[in-house]
Amino acid sequence: MLCAAKRIFGTAYLLHFTDAYCSNLWMYSDSDSVPSVSLHLIPPSHGGTHSPIEENLLDQSELPIADFNGYSFHGWISEFDEQVFAREGFSSVIVPFDWYPHLAAFLGTMLVKNQYAALNTIFEGHSYLKIITRKCFLPFIKCLPYAIPTQQNLNALRALRYLCSTINPRHQWRPPLGFYSLAIDFLKKYDRSSLSFPELDSLKDWLSLVNLGEHYRASADLRGT
Repeated sequence: MLCAAKRIFGTAYLLHFTDAYCSNLWMYSDSDSVPSVSLHLIPPSHGGTHSPIEENLLDQSELPIADFNGYSFHGWISEFDEQVFAREGFSSVIVPFDWYPHLAAFLGTMLVKNQYAALNTIFEGHSYLKIITRKCFLPFIKCLPYAIPTQQNLNALRALRYLCSTINPRHQWRPPLGFYSLAIDFLKKYDRSSLSFPELDSLKDWLSLVNLGEHYRASADLRGT
């Protein structure tokens, strides 16, 4: 059973979750009138707290996967959720430390792409990302405790923080309850050479605002509103 589970994961999911396109902040456009771009996080200056995003144009030929689309994304996550999270017999043989770090990195990067598309209405109108819904990111909360403190994951949080400060609130991602504490625990995995104290405090302040939103939604649910 374990061998079968590992084989299914390796052939059906791992190739998608670790693909170059899904591991980088590349925005693929399916329209001739909207260029594809690469989102580059500008490192904060010494003692700085913000990482603005720089948009660099991408040649279509530079993208390794030109046929990635939101429908595929829905399919991968739905299937993974059914096979791993929702089936007791199958998931009992899964080792979270082997599987979940890949999905956490994948979802974090894809979430940034989703929010960028929502911020850029012209891009969103032509983008496959417009069909990705909040439900796709629900497994994020289950995988975040296993996320590895990589540059990719840190840049995803940096980008989310930057985008959330500029995007219309009605388009903002609303994280599941519990995201705040898990994100704080994740940031504690970084040493100060990767994440300075000023930037760490700044990210914590942003997460505190996210946490207020979590509590507000929970109270609204209890009131039935």
